[in-house]
Amino acid sequence: MDKAAQLISFHIFHFKGTELKIEAKNLQELISEHFADEKLLREKVERIAWKAKSTLCIYNPKTKEIERKISDGDINPYGWRMKHH
Repeated sequence: MDKAAQLISFHIFHFKGTELKIEAKNLQELISEHFADEKLLREKVERIAWKAKSTLCIYNPKTKEIERKISDGDINPYGWRMKHH
């Protein structure tokens, strides 16, 4: 299997308004490789977002919770689509 096919594209949104795109195997690997200190992560990063199949995942470093939203109406049996902001 191709190594690039195994990586997830993470979008890191900083409080100062910048956005950074980094690829990693999973969220834990991303955090451990790019943020030596969790306090620094909480101070600088507002959220980390990625897409897993048809689900938009948003990680909040302060609460350590992941919010999941269906991002594709074709997957939803009710047929509605999410509003994209």
